[in-house]
Amino acid sequence: MRVMRDVKIVLLLTFFFLSACGLRNVSKPEWRLLDIQIDQLNRSKASVQIVAQIKNPNAFSVTVRQVHYRLYLKESLIAEGEKNEPFDLPRLGKAQVALPLEISVTEARQVMPHLKTTPRKEVAWRLEGECTVEAFGIEKVFPFLKEGGKKKSPEEKAEPPIGPPDSEEQP
Repeated sequence: MRVMRDVKIVLLLTFFFLSACGLRNVSKPEWRLLDIQIDQLNRSKASVQIVAQIKNPNAFSVTVRQVHYRLYLKESLIAEGEKNEPFDLPRLGKAQVALPLEISVTEARQVMPHLKTTPRKEVAWRLEGECTVEAFGIEKVFPFLKEGGKKKSPEEKAEPPIGPPDSEEQP
């Protein structure tokens, strides 16, 4: 009886030790922006969904407990949001997730022309945030950053010179 109890205790301690060691080796989920969808637009705000794909590079499943995120267009913070409904990522698998945002009418007016008339590849955007991942009963927070679109080259960013353009002096 005593031997069985000791074996159970050793097995239980081994499980907890391996669980804790395993979380240190959890790889960060990989993010990919799939789409930005405008769900609703009224006089005060716009409801937007960021559709992202999250890939679990680990050989075991994980649960995403929380995602906090910020969306920037042309280096301006447009909106931020939080998703608190947990979802599972299968081992070496992918999941598609919708991240809701509420954008004020002021920001919506700035965003709408870019989303409707400019090809998505030409609008500089950045999605950044943190996701809380749970594996083996232990949580770990991972930052993420995805950006794309056309960014200004160093030449385009340079301010024009002050004053009249240089001209050749004529005698």
